[in-house]
Amino acid sequence: MKKALLLLGVILGSLLSVVGTGTYAYLSDTEISVNNSLTAWVEETAKFFVTDDSSCPDKVFKYDESGTFVSTFDLPAGDMKPYGMAVVDNDVYVLTRKDKQVYHYTSSGELVEISRVLRDSAGGGLCHPSGLAVDGNDMWLVEESGSLCRYSLSAAFPDDGNPLNAAQEISLYYINDDASGLAIDDNYLYVLDGWFKRFFKYPRAGYPKGIPQEILSIESELEGSQQPMVNLNKTDSETGFVERLAPQQVDPQKSAVKKFAKLGLVSRELRQVNGKKLGQPTGAMLDDSSMWVVDKTKVKVFEYDVSQLFSGFGRINAEWEFDLEHDNHKPEGI
Repeated sequence: MKKALLLLGVILGSLLSVVGTGTYAYLSDTEISVNNSLTAWVEETAKFFVTDDSSCPDKVFKYDESGTFVSTFDLPAGDMKPYGMAVVDNDVYVLTRKDKQVYHYTSSGELVEISRVLRDSAGGGLCHPSGLAVDGNDMWLVEESGSLCRYSLSAAFPDDGNPLNAAQEISLYYINDDASGLAIDDNYLYVLDGWFKRFFKYPRAGYPKGIPQEILSIESELEGSQQPMVNLNKTDSETGFVERLAPQQVDPQKSAVKKFAKLGLVSRELRQVNGKKLGQPTGAMLDDSSMWVVDKTKVKVFEYDVSQLFSGFGRINAEWEFDLEHDNHKPEGI
């Protein structure tokens, strides 16, 4: 028995001596090992990819599932205004407002190809594309000025010098006029509104039989509303103090949002974990059970329970949040 233990000790000692003299390195999928007697290969895993518009060149920042910063890669030189982003497996797509094109990268940051210049369904130039989502062969973007555009992914790449018209276009609801992000599932598109801090929901098929009358009625009332004068009391939800307000106009937008909520077409108002308001939400992504939102002024990413997101008109606090890397201080897409 003693001889066996002694032999085991010699073997372990030999192994440890090899490990001790080896050169360890954390190698991501962009690096290679050279002349290492022993290399510890650690696969770089990133769940979140966040574009940043604060540097030149612009960058993509990567974070793991715990919100820990992993690495970055550069976008093309110049201010590209990377306002939209989508990630499918190891394919990363970045929508640039400057040239109205989508840049396709590997997850390690290698540029694969650039799309054709994207246009609306009538062939007109896009103005302010602000969100991107990819599912299968469908690539969707949202125009801040009022529409959702769908393109064939296979038709969009690579750039052959000819612009590509949208194969489908859906008009945004009249009230959803500050589109800042886009998420997607099998049936719906979710447009993040930066002003309301809510998501508006659209069927991917659009409204082939025309927009339902109940939606048209809400929008008609909103467009032609004459705001009555009323006296209101306001309670500050964060301080508890009641403030007497002077006679003022009733907000028809709030009334319209409530009606959209009853139809299940608008989410609850997004809040931070502590219940305080968001700053400037600029991007969104959806996974199996969570909706994720990146906020430019809070410089954070927030997680929301999808099952509770469209359950009423009120507010919904984030389930979890994490801070972005210091240099990722002007986030746009996620």
